[in-house]
Amino acid sequence: MKMRRYVFPVLAIACFLSGDLLAQLDTIHYLPPMHARDEWGPQYLYLSTPEVQAFDVSIRDGSGALLATATISNTQPYRMDLGAAFNTTVLIPYTDLHTPVKNKGLIIDGPKKFYAYFRVHANSGFHAGDLTCKGRAALGKEFRIGHVLQEVESQSRRANFVGVLAISDSTLVILSDCAPGTDLFYGGKHVPLTGPDSVWLQAGESVAFAEYITLNALDQPPNGFMGALLRASKPVAVNCGSWVGAPVVDQANDIGIDQIAPFEQVGKEYILCRGNGSSILEHPVVIAHVNNTAVWLNGNKNPTIVLQAGDYYVVPTSAYSPAGNLYINTSQPVFLYQIIGGASTGGDAMRTAGLMFVPPINCGIPNRVNNIYQPNRIGGMTFDGGLMVVAMRDSSVTVRIDGVPVLIGTPDAVPGNPDFVTYRHLSLFSQDKTPDVISVEAQGAVQVAMYGRNMPASFAAFFSGFSKEVVPEIELTVIGDGVCPDTLIARGRFDGVQWIYEDSVLQYGKDTMLITYAPGRYIATGYLGVCRRNDSAVDTADLNFQSPQFPYSMEEPTCFGLANGEISFGLPYGGIAPYQFSIDNGKTFSSNAFFDGLTAMDYKLVVRDSTGCYNRPYALTMGQPDSFSVEIVPIKLPEPLKPGLPVLLKGVPSVPVVGSSWSPAPLTPCPDCLLYDIKPEENTLVELTVVDAEGCEAMTSMLLLVDPRIYAPNAIAPATFSGNDRFTLFSKDPVMIHNLRIFDRWGNMQFSKSNFWTNDPKEGWDGTSGGKNVLPGVYVFWAEIEMAPGRTEVIKGSVTVVW
Repeated sequence: MKMRRYVFPVLAIACFLSGDLLAQLDTIHYLPPMHARDEWGPQYLYLSTPEVQAFDVSIRDGSGALLATATISNTQPYRMDLGAAFNTTVLIPYTDLHTPVKNKGLIIDGPKKFYAYFRVHANSGFHAGDLTCKGRAALGKEFRIGHVLQEVESQSRRANFVGVLAISDSTLVILSDCAPGTDLFYGGKHVPLTGPDSVWLQAGESVAFAEYITLNALDQPPNGFMGALLRASKPVAVNCGSWVGAPVVDQANDIGIDQIAPFEQVGKEYILCRGNGSSILEHPVVIAHVNNTAVWLNGNKNPTIVLQAGDYYVVPTSAYSPAGNLYINTSQPVFLYQIIGGASTGGDAMRTAGLMFVPPINCGIPNRVNNIYQPNRIGGMTFDGGLMVVAMRDSSVTVRIDGVPVLIGTPDAVPGNPDFVTYRHLSLFSQDKTPDVISVEAQGAVQVAMYGRNMPASFAAFFSGFSKEVVPEIELTVIGDGVCPDTLIARGRFDGVQWIYEDSVLQYGKDTMLITYAPGRYIATGYLGVCRRNDSAVDTADLNFQSPQFPYSMEEPTCFGLANGEISFGLPYGGIAPYQFSIDNGKTFSSNAFFDGLTAMDYKLVVRDSTGCYNRPYALTMGQPDSFSVEIVPIKLPEPLKPGLPVLLKGVPSVPVVGSSWSPAPLTPCPDCLLYDIKPEENTLVELTVVDAEGCEAMTSMLLLVDPRIYAPNAIAPATFSGNDRFTLFSKDPVMIHNLRIFDRWGNMQFSKSNFWTNDPKEGWDGTSGGKNVLPGVYVFWAEIEMAPGRTEVIKGSVTVVW
C-alpha cells in the first residue's frame, strides 16, 4: 500500500520567504470559494499595484455579476469587505459542498498589473488567515493538494478543503489519490471516497470538496487530502488548506489557506526561512508528483528520501541552518507547502498555524514588491510580525515602510546554494505600529514573505514568485567559412551563457562568443541571474567544417584482464601539422601517435592540429578475449588428512588447454597433465597453471591441510633433571591443546588443564596431584587437540610415572 506521509522529528521555525505565490502581479486574478466548518468571521479582499497612474479594477463573482469597481494606484490601494458569515461570495456553506455553484468566487481584472490577496479573521479573534492570488499562473490542469498537518479532534471544528473555480464550459474536475479511508463531507454526512470523485463545471462555476476531521483516525485520516491529486480537463484555479486545523489533538486551531499553482509552475529548487513559530508547527512539506523523486537538503550529496507520486515528506525544522534558512532540491518538480507559526513559546506555540504554497527559485520574477497594503492588519485587527526576503547573493535589498527605508539586518548565506542569501526581520511591525504600505526592492529577482500574530491568531503570506517579468531567450549565429575554427555568437535576453560541446561543459559566464575548434553539436543555455538550472533558454548549432581526420588501428589485449592493448594513429590529414593525439576525449594529448599498455574499455580518439582544431571525438570500444579460468577438484582427499596419506587432484579448465604445470611437482611425473598426486607430510599449497591455445594463462591453488603429528611420551621421571620430568604433547608446529586430563587406574583425575600449546613442557603434568607426588605406575591421558582451524580431535594414551 502506498505510504502517504514521511515525518521526522521537527525542531523549530520555518521561513516563508520562498514566495512566488502570494500577491502575484497580473492583470487578472481568480479567487475560488473556500469552506469553513467553523470559526468564520470578517473577510476582506486587498488590491495594490506598483502603477503610478490610477486605473479601474472590476470585481465580479463567478456568475459575472459586478460586485464593485475599485480605482487603484501605487498610492491608492483598496480593501473590500466581503462579509463575516459562513456563506459569502468566497465561502461555501456545508449544504453546497460537492455541488456546482454559480455565484461564488471572485474574478478580478484590470488593464494593468496589480496584486490581489484575501485575508480573514474569526469572529472570536482567535484565528486568522491570508491567501495571495497568483494571477494567470494559478490556472492549470494538475495540482497536488496540501494543508495544515492535522491530528484527530473531538470538537467538530477541523476540516481540510479544496476550492475550484472553472473558467471554461464543460470542465471536468477529478479529485483522487487521497489517503485510504478518506471520507468527503456533503449532504450532511460523511461519504466514503472509494475512488476518483468527479464534478462537471461550466465557466464561472465553482465546487468545494471538504474532509471533516473526527476523533477516529482509522475512520477518517486527518491528513487525507495531503498529496491528493486534483485534475481538470480544462484550466482551473484552486485554493486549498485547513479551516481550521493543527497538528495536535484538540486544544489548538488556526486557519491555514493559500492559492496554489499547477504542476508546470512548480520546480526542483526551493529556499525557505524559519519564521517565528515553534517546532510543533514549523514544517515544510514536500509533495511528489512523479515516481522516484529524490529529495536533498542543504546540498547534501545523498538524498534524504525518495518519494513516489502523491507521497509527502515532512521536513524537520532541525534541517534549517543556524541562520534560519533551508535549501531543498529534488530530482523532479515537486509541490512545496510551508506550515509556519507566529509564537515560539507558551500555549500559543501550537495555536498559531499558517500555510503558504512556496514557489521555486526563479530569476525571472520582478526585482520589487511595490507595495503590500496594510501588511499587519485584517480589517480592524492588528498583528505583530515581520518580513523575510530571499535575494541573489550580490543584490542589495531596500525595504521601505510608508516610503521610509528601514534596516532589515545583514544577509545570511544559504547552505548548498551559494548564489542566494536570506534576510529575516521578525519584529518589523507591531500591533501599535501599523504601516499603510511596505515595499521591497532589490537589484535582482526577490522573494518576499511575512507573518503576523495577535495572541493565538496568526497568518503567513508570500508576495512574489510566479509572476515572471522576464523570460530568457537565446539564439545562436555561426560566423565562419566552414574551415576550422568557426565562431558562435549568442544573442537574446539572458545574463549568462553555459556552453556545451557534445556531452562536455566547456564554460559558463557572461561570454557570449565561443571559438569552435571541432565539428559537432554545440548547446548554448542562456540563463537569468544565477539560475542556470531553471530560468533558462536553449539553442543548438550543428557545425560541420573541415578538421583533422586520420586512420587508426587497434590491437585488443591478448588475454582477458591484461593491459597490453594498443591503439596506433595513422598519418592525419585535413589539418596543419604538427599534430597531437588523444585517446581520452582530449583530456590529455601526446605527440606520440602510438599508445600501448591499454586495458579493454571505451576510448575517444582525438587529433588536434597546430591551430588548435580537432576532430569530432571518435568513440572506440576496445574488447578482449573471453575470461579463462581453472579450478582444482579433489579426486581422492582423505578426511582428516594424515601426514603421508596419498592425495589425487584434477585440474578442470573452462576452455581446452594445451599445457599445464603443477607446484610442487607431482609424485608421478606427467608433463601437461591435469591429474596430480601427492603425499603431503605437512600443510601444502598446491598451485596449477594452465595455458590455452592463444597463450593465455589461468591459475588457481588449493591448500591441503595436513593434521599435525602429535607425539606423547610414554614415561616421565619427575625427580630427574634430564628434561623428561613433565608430561605434555609435542608436534612439529605448535597446536592448541583445548583440554588435557590425566587419570589413575581407578578413574580418579590427577591433572587437568585447558587452552595451552604443544611443545611447552612447563605447562604439562609434573607427576603430582593435590600438591603430592603420585605413586609410580601407569596413568591414562585424554587430550582434545585443535588439528586445524575449527576442527578438533581427541587423543588417548598412557604414560608411566617412574620415581
